[in-house]
Amino acid sequence: MKELSVRDGNNQTQKDAMNYHDTKNGEIMDLLPIEELQLLCSAGRDKKICLWNMETLEPKSPLLGHTQGVYSLDWCGMGNIILSAGLDHDVFIWNPRVQKRLFTLKGHNHSLVGVKWMPGTH
Repeated sequence: MKELSVRDGNNQTQKDAMNYHDTKNGEIMDLLPIEELQLLCSAGRDKKICLWNMETLEPKSPLLGHTQGVYSLDWCGMGNIILSAGLDHDVFIWNPRVQKRLFTLKGHNHSLVGVKWMPGTH
C-alpha cells in the first residue's frame, strides 16, 4: 500500500499542534475510519481523539475529555456516534459532526482496553 501523505505535529504552530497527538507520549492506540463522514479518528495515550479529513488529511479539532490514555474507538452508524474507552475507566459517547461529548458511561472499576457497539441496538 502506498503512503499518501505524512502529517507531523512537530512542524506546526502551537495553536495548530493542539490538533495532533503529542509526539512524546501520544502513541496511537487505535484508528477508526468513518467512511460516511470521510473521517479518520486516532486515539492516543495523550488523552486525545484526533479527527482527520480523509480526503485532505487535514486535522480537525480533537475530541477532548478523557483524563487518561484512550485505547479503543468504535462507530455506530445508526446513531452517528463515536464510542471511546481507555485507562480512565469510562466510555465516552461523542457526536463527531459537532465534535462534542454527548454523555459518559461510568461504573467500571478498571481500565478499558476495548469498546464495541452491538450492531442492531440502540
